Amino acid sequence: MPEKILIIKTGALGDIITSIPYFLTIKRNFSDNPIFFLTKKRFNGVMENFNIFEKIYYLENSFLKDFKKLIFLRKEKFDLIFDLQGNLKTNFYSFLIKGKKRIGIYEKPIGKIFLNKGIPKKKNLCPEEYRRYFFKKLGIKDIVIHEVKIDAEKEREFKKFLKKMGLEEKKYVTIHPFASPEWKTKIWFPERFAELADILIEKGYRVIFIGKGDDTDKITGYMRKKAIDLTNKTDFLTLCLLIKYSKFLITTDSAPLHIGTLFKTPTIALFGPTDPERHASSDTIVIYKNVDCSPCYRKNCNNMACMKEIKVEDVLRAIFEKK
Repeated sequence: MPEKILIIKTGALGDIITSIPYFLTIKRNFSDNPIFFLTKKRFNGVMENFNIFEKIYYLENSFLKDFKKLIFLRKEKFDLIFDLQGNLKTNFYSFLIKGKKRIGIYEKPIGKIFLNKGIPKKKNLCPEEYRRYFFKKLGIKDIVIHEVKIDAEKEREFKKFLKKMGLEEKKYVTIHPFASPEWKTKIWFPERFAELADILIEKGYRVIFIGKGDDTDKITGYMRKKAIDLTNKTDFLTLCLLIKYSKFLITTDSAPLHIGTLFKTPTIALFGPTDPERHASSDTIVIYKNVDCSPCYRKNCNNMACMKEIKVEDVLRAIFEKK
């Protein structure tokens, strides 16, 4: 009987997306093994689109329910567990589930005791470097980067959706002006997004606002031209495909940045409080002003100097250099 593999990843949506090349690499190198996935319930409907896992299990952010789920998973008798989250909690999950072999990243030294093979977490590597670092520790050389496949029927349905909207592949621009609700410091200013969108429309591009957030009305209120507003109107798969077939994507440091990387869509990313060397892939066009206080990783700030320094002209220059 093939050995059963469990992968654990419970971080933010962007972390899940960034980890897809890890999932695909494990799947390729353990092609005869059924692979299962453990993540948070709020990501229900995300990984189902990529046909990687035999089954996905969800944690519900409830101590009692999650403890029962982990004990249930122990009965599944996994032969190999990969903890890709690498915090103390998930290190302990690996131990509690009782995989025969437990491989994982660890941040605190005590986390290493729950693993058979622990790989120390590093904070100074970009996503590609981190993948190479992780798999080199395991002796795996065949690393997948851009081989994400979506069901052909779903792609056909999406292309019908584009046609209905009067859009053509690679002839529109997607703009994601939001970030996670707690990360107010990652967000650029509505009037600047509006000015940028107006200029792009004047240059002949169709502009689509995407993502989940509350400020699109502010942006469109500043605009002279008409953009397409699909914010809060798409599921995860449609969001992915909108980005995949964009001419280019403009985004904050947020999940769509990683979707753009995944599908090789030219991506311009606006960075302020976070470090692009840690979070952006090498093929991303990064706009980052590196003011004295950045990167600070603060979620609230009265100054926002790092984002104020990013001008519309900076973004336009990056777009047309990318072309």
